[in-house]
Amino acid sequence: MIKDTIKKLVKKYGTRDPIRLARELDIQIIYSELGNIGGYCFYSNRIRCICVNSSVPDHHVPFIIAHELGHIFLHPNRNVPYLHHYTHTNVDRIEREANTFAVELLIPDECINFCDCLTSTDLATEYGIPLEFTDLKTFSQ
Repeated sequence: MIKDTIKKLVKKYGTRDPIRLARELDIQIIYSELGNIGGYCFYSNRIRCICVNSSVPDHHVPFIIAHELGHIFLHPNRNVPYLHHYTHTNVDRIEREANTFAVELLIPDECINFCDCLTSTDLATEYGIPLEFTDLKTFSQ
């Protein structure tokens, strides 16, 4: 389901760049100091917004935006911060799905050359993925 959603987005908008996708989708990106939170998404007066921590390094921003796009497309009616803080709902599955969306968006199957024997570190460095999430990438046969 995640790969299909991404294929449709890429086909329609002609990009995998999460910042460009957000722009094409009329999703506002706001930078603000968020402490230890990388980012979150929200709706304000029917406007979709992604808030990104202004303190994170620039090379982390695409992953954060891609992760939040994952929430927008996979969990449109869920307020994850609210669920986590006020209901103590386990949001691990929801966060894993958003991380998987980000990884699949940022690492296209067709750009991986298996003859190069890529390591997880290589993938993380090349595509701006946090190392701990590279194992979420699946490759189509």
